[in-house]
Amino acid sequence: MRQALSQILQVDNFGQLNKIVVPIDFSDASINAFMYAHRLATSIDAVTEVSHVDSLKGNNKQRFNNFIEQVDTDWNSNILKSSLINKKYFQGPTNETLIKSVEETAPHLLVIGNKGNQKGTNRIGSTAASIIKNLKSNILIVPEAAKFSRLQNIIFPFKSNAHLENHLDYVIDFATPFNSHITLLKVGSKNNPSQIECIEKWKPIYQNMSIHNFNQQAEYGLRLNDNDRKKISMITIPIDLVLENNYFQNLEKSILLSNEKVPYLSLR
Repeated sequence: MRQALSQILQVDNFGQLNKIVVPIDFSDASINAFMYAHRLATSIDAVTEVSHVDSLKGNNKQRFNNFIEQVDTDWNSNILKSSLINKKYFQGPTNETLIKSVEETAPHLLVIGNKGNQKGTNRIGSTAASIIKNLKSNILIVPEAAKFSRLQNIIFPFKSNAHLENHLDYVIDFATPFNSHITLLKVGSKNNPSQIECIEKWKPIYQNMSIHNFNQQAEYGLRLNDNDRKKISMITIPIDLVLENNYFQNLEKSILLSNEKVPYLSLR
């Protein structure tokens, strides 16, 4: 019955349902990211679109099909409570093929796994690095050590009204199913009255928010060696804030090069 429903909806490309796209290469990091993405898609009523780019020989096609079939069968006995899975199999150069596929899909969210430290050397996978650099889609980077749980506190630093106008509705969409607390951090020495008024615009839509000045690096556990990071379920940062602010540039690098347990949402 679940397969029949999926096939019917695939005819119309799953209609108006949002898609959370996650690529897998069968590494532990990518499988963990897939499971995280699937749980998140289930929570926000989205489709989980999982993709695999194989070599030109096509050695992994059956392995990919078997993996998705097993997850889709074992996930939940109630077909209406589990995100539908759309699988996409490709053959070709990994980076170029994957980037082209994501650009054509224009997903609601792209989820990628991050392996963090490897044999004492800080690095992220070359595919993940290429995706982060080249794609304009919103990207959730899930550390291999991160396990899905209810989103309790989402950290959202912002500097301008444009950050709020462009991204806050999107963040609220993820927070709503969990009634997550959204901690808005105003980057700068003082609150701008127009920005405070701007926040009021969202109060009738979502009330579980607070706004604070962000003046110290250690505040709210954003310094990654701070114990308060355990209270954070997700960090969301507008990419232009990262590009213009050294602190957030360093924070992003630290997240990507470490094996922290906090998923990082790069807002594009």
